[in-house]
Amino acid sequence: MENIDSKKGEGWNMARYIGRYVKHPPIAESRIMVFDGKQVTFWYKDSETKRRKNCNYGEIEFIRLLLSHIPEKF
Repeated sequence: MENIDSKKGEGWNMARYIGRYVKHPPIAESRIMVFDGKQVTFWYKDSETKRRKNCNYGEIEFIRLLLSHIPEKF
């Protein structure tokens, strides 16, 4: 049988995570380096190497990636 306090802690951590996720955009504007009207260049921190990496996407693909973070309507 699980400890009730550990379940409460898990629930609180999940609530904090969801709250932060909803409050912040999927990508900070400061991470977007260049938008030339056709391509978007932004950086991200690689989780394995801990180094910054640049990424390029076409405008439509970039928007598609952002839209994937919007939850479905219930």
